[in-house]
Amino acid sequence: MPDTATQPSFTGTNAVCDWRTSGSESRELQSGSSGANRGNLAYTKSNAMRPDDAAVHDWYRFVLSFPPHLVADYVNRFGLSGDHLLLDPFCGTGTTLVEAKKRKVPSVGVEAMPLTAFVARTKVDWSCDADLLEGHAKSVALSALGRLERQG
Repeated sequence: MPDTATQPSFTGTNAVCDWRTSGSESRELQSGSSGANRGNLAYTKSNAMRPDDAAVHDWYRFVLSFPPHLVADYVNRFGLSGDHLLLDPFCGTGTTLVEAKKRKVPSVGVEAMPLTAFVARTKVDWSCDADLLEGHAKSVALSALGRLERQG
């Protein structure tokens, strides 16, 4: 019988593989090719979150993430379309997968950390009913207002 702790699980067209391992693997996000160009871009203005990306990408901040517009730029430069399959072997919270899905490019992401894989799966699951969600949000807001009024 296979060890389920090391078996990947895939979900959807823009899939996230939750690959759980028993070891203590670590990885480092690097951008650039070598020498002075290598390293995390977290401190450059080009890595800043754009306001129009915040709704999808900014609800969960992941320190090693990179900006959505960087992925969008590469998808456009490489001319990726629905005929391609984009693989992100260290997908983290799914920035690449979301940007691929926005452009109708099928993608698969692999992530070793269960919580981070959950975040990525959540970000690419766009199956919620917007009207139902809005109705529930209004209900929560009214309930909260009622409690605040009763408390004075």
